[in-house]
Amino acid sequence: MNGFRCTRHWTPLTDGECSLAIGSLTLDPVAPSIVYAGTGEANLSVDSYYGCGVLRSTDGAATWTRLGAPLLANLSISRILVDQATAGSPTTPTVFAATNLNNATSNCQGLLKSTNSGATWTGVLGGCVSDLEQDPSNPSTLYAGVQFNGVYKAIKYASNRVQP
Repeated sequence: MNGFRCTRHWTPLTDGECSLAIGSLTLDPVAPSIVYAGTGEANLSVDSYYGCGVLRSTDGAATWTRLGAPLLANLSISRILVDQATAGSPTTPTVFAATNLNNATSNCQGLLKSTNSGATWTGVLGGCVSDLEQDPSNPSTLYAGVQFNGVYKAIKYASNRVQP
């Protein structure tokens, strides 16, 4: 033991879910009782576990709903971002999921966008997306880190899939 004895303060919340490998965790910035968990380990290594999609809770992580299957199955979600302008609703915010490589597949789905809180997804940037940020002073601008291709910028959220 490393001297820290904090485990008694932590409660596991996803033991009964489709994957325990979590690559990203995000709270809705307006309604923090809405929690998104991107499954699959985001760091590619020989022993990385793949995920089963995105998990969403609307009750502070007491219960979970699986989103994005089968599209997001066997992938790693390296980042989830809830659009600041549409946040606060359990059914209508725009949510982005950055997908990354893992050992289960050599395919990435790129950056995916949902305009209905994760019920359906559309590709907006190809490649393996390792990170994503929204400009806090201009929320219509996104920056994405794409493996082996650098940083990309989108203004007004690209509506068509772009291959890096």
